[in-house]
Amino acid sequence: MRTSYACAMLSRRHFVLGGVIAPAGAILGLAGCERRPGGTSSSAEASGGTDGGVSSLTIDTVLGRVVLRLPNALDEGASSPSGAGDDASAQWRARVEAAAHRIAEVWGTTRPAGLEGDLRVTLCRDDAEFAASADGLDAGTAGVTTRQGVFLAPSVASSLTEGGRRVVLAHELTHLSLGQFGADATQWWLKEGAAEWTAAPLVSVPERSRWPTLAQAAPQKKIGDSPPPQEQVGTELGYEWAHAYVTYLADGAGTARVVALVRARPRDATAVAAPLVAGRESFTTWLSGRLR
Repeated sequence: MRTSYACAMLSRRHFVLGGVIAPAGAILGLAGCERRPGGTSSSAEASGGTDGGVSSLTIDTVLGRVVLRLPNALDEGASSPSGAGDDASAQWRARVEAAAHRIAEVWGTTRPAGLEGDLRVTLCRDDAEFAASADGLDAGTAGVTTRQGVFLAPSVASSLTEGGRRVVLAHELTHLSLGQFGADATQWWLKEGAAEWTAAPLVSVPERSRWPTLAQAAPQKKIGDSPPPQEQVGTELGYEWAHAYVTYLADGAGTARVVALVRARPRDATAVAAPLVAGRESFTTWLSGRLR
């Protein structure tokens, strides 16, 4: 598992090990808009032809049009039926639609100015294609978001459960639809924590299983009452801590204030978020209750 964070051009999500969502020993990726005319339908249709062993699907969603590129020879893991041919296309259309509905539920359908075009998602054919698209990251990363769109590692199809696939896809599409790439200056913990918080309801698990690294660290007093510090950027503990902290903010201040905080893109999100926790139980007290 990579523990270093990529350059600021990328927003990405690790894989985590174990948890009740994946079969024993499997790898699970937990993750991490103005409506276009004609973009209100949840139907999908294939665009013409294939390109070098890749099929391109155009899917109309509540967020607008998503262009999805899939390998023609797609082998999904034992946790789901064979992903070959039309079955794979139907399954991925359903995942895109579910992710889009969840993102619209939280963030609405208005996207940042200049980013109103198609949302592009590519399931890479092999690790080499993923590395080339993701600034050299290996397949220990589930997905990345760049100005060119979302790129998913091939292991998202071959190793994840159905819930894992939907969560990874929703995590990365959250980054894409909010324009969280390139020059985006949002503080890391807020950006990644918000994407995790958005995607999490797509799979139902106890929080001890959703945040296993955090659950191990908390009793050892390794977790403070603030968001994860800089040294946790890109680590699994950092992702889980960021997710938990954004959930804590939403529990106390409400979804609308968290959405406003993220959309403001503060460089010092920790300072801006401080008033949202004033006068309420500490984060560590809240976390202890959620991990019981």
